[in-house]
Amino acid sequence: MNSVQEQQYLRASDIAKQYKLGVSTVWRYAQNGTIPKPYGKLSPKVTVWRADEVHSAMNDILTNQQERFPKLVIVGNSETERES
Repeated sequence: MNSVQEQQYLRASDIAKQYKLGVSTVWRYAQNGTIPKPYGKLSPKVTVWRADEVHSAMNDILTNQQERFPKLVIVGNSETERES
């Protein structure tokens, strides 16, 4: 039996909502190569990206941010310092 995976597409507003970005930021990311260029147009006013490509690019961005800016670790707090 052949397994055909249906391709999913996202609009700029979907990407913005999912990753908590502004729509203009999504377009800027596409223009500067941060995310892939849009896959195509469904109509004159509807542009879509391949969901798998966007998710991969955004995961790379988030991973790089975590490496560059690791979460701060609280070494001690006032309660543990008082007990000593």
